[in-house]
This record gives sequence, C-alpha cells and structure tokens, in this order.
Amino acid sequence: MTTQFACQVFATSTEFFASKYAVDFDVLEDVAFVESLLDQASDVLSLISGGRIHGICQTTVRPFIPDRAPWTYAIDPQAWTTPLTVMSLGPDDTDWHSGFSTVPLRGPNTDVVQVIVDGVILNPSEYGLLDNSKLFRKVGTWPSTNDMAKTLSKVGTWAIVYRFGASPDYITKQATLELAAELGFPERGRQSHLPPGVTSTSIQGVSLSLRDRADALREADEQLPAVLRFLGVYCPTGIRAPSGVWSPELTHGYKLIQDEGPSGS
Repeated sequence: MTTQFACQVFATSTEFFASKYAVDFDVLEDVAFVESLLDQASDVLSLISGGRIHGICQTTVRPFIPDRAPWTYAIDPQAWTTPLTVMSLGPDDTDWHSGFSTVPLRGPNTDVVQVIVDGVILNPSEYGLLDNSKLFRKVGTWPSTNDMAKTLSKVGTWAIVYRFGASPDYITKQATLELAAELGFPERGRQSHLPPGVTSTSIQGVSLSLRDRADALREADEQLPAVLRFLGVYCPTGIRAPSGVWSPELTHGYKLIQDEGPSGS
C-alpha cells in the first residue's frame, strides 16, 4: 500500500516493532501487515488534521503566466500518469517591480530539488530562494510561458521539482504507532479500543472511506492516550476542514500546473 493523503508514512515498521505496541505482532511474519497499518494510520491522522500534518512532500510543478501568452491543456494523455491541478498565485507574489520574477513555492521548509528549463537541468548556482520560499533566477528571468503539450525534455517547457513540509514529530509518531496497532488488533483476535467505524472496512457491504474512519476517530476515549494527545494538539476543535488550494485564486502572477505529487520523498 501507499499513502493517499499523507506525503509519507509517519512511522516505520522498525519503530513499530521496537515500541510497546508490537506485543501482538510477529517481527518476522507481520512486516507487510504492519506497514499497511502504518500507511492507513498516517492517512487517517493527516485527514483528521485537515492536511496540516502531512510529512515531507515532493512535487513537480510547471509554472506559466496566463495573461502573458495563450496556452492549452491539449496534452497527450499517454505522456502523463497523474491528474493535473492548477494553483494560482497572487500579484504580490510576483516581484516584477524588482526587475526579476519570483515563483512562490509552498512551505514550510521549501527545498528545491531541481529546475528544468528547455530540457536542461539548471545548476543550483543559477537560482536561489528569497524568504526561503520564492524561487528567483540570478541572471535573467523565468519564462512566462510553458508548452504543456510537450514533455520536460523539450524546448519551450520548464518545471520546478521541490520538497516542503516537516518530518513527523514525536506526538505524531506515537499516535501513528498506537493507531496502527489498534487497527490491527481485530485481525489478531483482540478487542480494539477504537470507536466503531474506524477498524471496520465495510458496513453492510458498503466500504468505509478513510474520511469516514477519520471522522469516527473523533470519538476516541482515554484508552488511546497517544491518539488523544494528537487530537488535542492538532485538531482540538474536531476534524479540521481540508486545506485545499494553498494560495488564493487570483487573476495575475504565475499559475503552477502540478503534474506530479505531492508525494512522499
């Protein structure tokens, strides 16, 4: 399995088997099972935090300025493996007044992996970050157009590959380990302390989504201290609304076509 909402699994199977939660699991036979439980637990916790807790994400975006030149979504479907989404950046995020353009990237802890222009990977010495989040080019400006019908190896395209986010903290790791164990208890013939609807995969033949399970987790009781601590710190008023698009929908500045990610690093 792989995570669907979290960008990374919040705890490893090694950490799980070294913890107090592994009593009912076999370190030799249950590794794959435990890893699937950790995937599920990470997704549920990310969902219940409204995406605030997601780990370290890596994504590839293709910027362009929509009012500078026409563009099209006429893309060969065989050239793409993931859906495209658009993120809009406001006029304050494009520093035309300073003589060069900057592309705001999502944070925190923005880390540019590589920049590709006209099929060429730029040397990191050619660009930098302002305020730890705005990508600028040291000589010249960034292209304003981006041919979405071409792959990144072609002239007329450009892309930014970058990471953002933070590694899971102690509170998140402990909640993940505890939740994973509780999710696995029914398979081991042990009673789980999780509220009804969290451990079940279906009710009357209808599969429960991860969102259903995250919603049910709000009813966790004192038998789940690590999960309760996570809820108290990161979602004290209940499940947070999904964060959605991270910057306002405005009409000027760069739009970022996301053709890969966010995904685990």
